[in-house]
Amino acid sequence: MEFSDDTADMSEEMLFDKHMRILKKLHSDSLIIIDNFNVLPKEEAFFKEFIKLNCKILVTSRCNISQYETIKISETAADTELVELFYKHCPSAKSSEDVELYKDNDFTDGLMIEHLRKLLQLGKLSNQQLDILRNLSLLPVAGVLKNSFKNWMKLDNLTDVNHLIKYGFINEDTDNKKMSLHPLLQEVIAIETVPTDTACRTMLDSLHLICLAHGLELRRPENIIASLISMSERIIMDEGAYFLLFLQDMFPYLDKYLVSDYLPKLTERISYVMEEYKLESPCDKALLLDYKAECFLLKKDYGNAVKKREKAINIMETLHNKDADMRTANLLSNLYNNLSNTYLLMKRGNEAAKALRTAFDIRMEYAHLGLTESHDSLQQMMNLINMLLLAKDVNNAKIVLEQYETLVLEHLSDTSLDYGICKLSRGITDMMEGKPEPAEMNLLGAESIIGNAVGTDNDYMKTTYRYLNNLYARWKKPEKAIEYRDKYFNTNRITTNKNA
Repeated sequence: MEFSDDTADMSEEMLFDKHMRILKKLHSDSLIIIDNFNVLPKEEAFFKEFIKLNCKILVTSRCNISQYETIKISETAADTELVELFYKHCPSAKSSEDVELYKDNDFTDGLMIEHLRKLLQLGKLSNQQLDILRNLSLLPVAGVLKNSFKNWMKLDNLTDVNHLIKYGFINEDTDNKKMSLHPLLQEVIAIETVPTDTACRTMLDSLHLICLAHGLELRRPENIIASLISMSERIIMDEGAYFLLFLQDMFPYLDKYLVSDYLPKLTERISYVMEEYKLESPCDKALLLDYKAECFLLKKDYGNAVKKREKAINIMETLHNKDADMRTANLLSNLYNNLSNTYLLMKRGNEAAKALRTAFDIRMEYAHLGLTESHDSLQQMMNLINMLLLAKDVNNAKIVLEQYETLVLEHLSDTSLDYGICKLSRGITDMMEGKPEPAEMNLLGAESIIGNAVGTDNDYMKTTYRYLNNLYARWKKPEKAIEYRDKYFNTNRITTNKNA
């Protein structure tokens, strides 16, 4: 504190004694305000003496203090109150972005962001704490699960995270077990810490691995999906080839979990990275064409989807030889499989079967590379099962379905979306064979597993509801038939409204 009659020749001890004598004379009509008191001296003997003064003491702090009466002040509304308050104290900012910066007796002119830099004093944080903020600045403003962030960052504990929460850098939502940065702090921290794909490699690798292991999630992973999208848009690229691979593997993950509205934007991002870093390998070009085809499918533009996939196949066929590596062979097989899917949607069965047979042949040709064990094999097998069921070839469909189920249980789990689709297919084959009891058991199992994996607003669940309605109607259980008819129409209505 500075008192008006302090003199330069007074020692610190003299000032202390003089100030304390004056403070002890204060009464209850006096108020001492201590601003920004963020380090509590728990073991300091004088602190206990100080708070016994007869005056009132008001402290502003980011610490959670439990032993004294507190009032929690929430942030002002950013779009109304905060703007009004800012212009009240800095009216010149309405016409100019320059603001007056005044802190710790230091006055300068500058931009608002420079003022925030001074207030944050990030230089006083440890490297580990700065790295936490750097990575968190890439994640959604709505927040990320605290424990997920710990795992993605491979942190031994949450000590530094809790430290940053305690001092107000990070907001914590204890009810939902989430944490986040205020949008304004997020912008400043991103500028100050420079979150590049090299600097944030640990978290990027963790999320990349989740994309590669799609199918292992027990529920629709909104937390992961939101984080992937936020990272892809906020990160600063400094290693284009690695980041391109991350985006390429992110596409099928979002596609699997039906995040179709973001796929066109992700495709544009992939195209931009390829152009920016001159990444023009045949695999990269073919994959981009395949993703563009998928975006055409979302608009039911099957003709252009076929053209894009045929063009991609022509590119990859130039590398179709005995020396092809795993990525080349896998991509070529997938392209034929995806072409088969497009033909199926167009109800061109013969061409769909031919393309799918080619996809299988390529996998067998390169079996020594491990292609028959990949997740893409499951998708191709399920396409074959669907084609066999459409052709009413139930016996062969059951044979392929048995192999499919074995692979799912061996490499994934009985709670994965793939296993839910397996149960749905089993229920359909049971119905085609006139076996209502096992059909009911498998379809109800599919309803539970698919619901846990991706929720109810999707084609997988709509198909399950439709078959359960059909089953109960034929099995003369009208109440259950009505229940699943309503579920089907409700889901269909939700999807229609979203599309509108």
